[in-house]
Amino acid sequence: MKPTPFTDYQPSISEIVRDSGRLQAYISTLLGVTLQLLRKQEQGRMPETAEAEAMVASILDHAHVFPLPIYETRAHDILRRAHILPQDTPHSLQERANRIYHQITPYVQGPSVLDLGCGDGRVGEWLAQRDGLDVVLADIYQHAHIDETGLRFVRVHSNGTVPDTRQYDTTLLLTVLHHSDDPLKTLGQAKQRTKPGGKIVVIESVFGIDKAVQEPNGDAYAQENARRFKALSPEEQRQANIFFDHFYNRVIHFSPDPAKKVNVPFNFNTPEGWKAIFEEHGFQQERLVYLGFDQPVVPEYHTLHVLRI
Repeated sequence: MKPTPFTDYQPSISEIVRDSGRLQAYISTLLGVTLQLLRKQEQGRMPETAEAEAMVASILDHAHVFPLPIYETRAHDILRRAHILPQDTPHSLQERANRIYHQITPYVQGPSVLDLGCGDGRVGEWLAQRDGLDVVLADIYQHAHIDETGLRFVRVHSNGTVPDTRQYDTTLLLTVLHHSDDPLKTLGQAKQRTKPGGKIVVIESVFGIDKAVQEPNGDAYAQENARRFKALSPEEQRQANIFFDHFYNRVIHFSPDPAKKVNVPFNFNTPEGWKAIFEEHGFQQERLVYLGFDQPVVPEYHTLHVLRI
């Protein structure tokens, strides 16, 4: 894999699963938990332990043996045959949007908001409907749900430029930066679109989380996953993020069309690394919130950063 802006060493998925120590044990355990949650979410029941273990072993074997495109296809087929692929129903998507909405709404100042990298637009839709904010959505593609929101949509150019001269009171970057080929440019675009004195609210998948860090009270699943994650070294945490970011975006949400595959450059950083970058680019980080494993079938550790220009 290509180096990232933050490191020259970018291991492949096959390299990651070759680890024979605690990283492999962590990935195997968390992958099994994720498959069980998917089965419960889609079928209302957990798979038998032996069934889940067999699926995990098969998926990791494919990741070890096959080139990435073949692994993605075969691992997706394992999930499809087990009938545990998420259907992305309006209900499940609304639950995710609701969770994120409640995480960010204390830090959003209005009346104008730009949701940069908006995805399906549901978070922005809720800010408009519930809080009466003037929300504009922006992304490199227009999700099918965008038209239903009734909100203005701006298509971001393929080079990451936002073709919009307006400035906003708050700009959102919700799990966007690590999917950007040039996260520093994306951050710069967000700064240009935010008014002086305005805010940028960032949610990111991170690594380098110390055992002493405390997350908000979550369910037993979130607490146990955070405990396991913090037992890893910082580099092991980064590689775990790489594996699960790829698994969620390229295996669970598999597409045979290269143009529709989610971009996964794995531009992960530590909370301290992001803070240094934010300050270097002229932001003041007003708040850092350790969200932990807040999205059940997206097993990555998240933090929320509130930035002031």
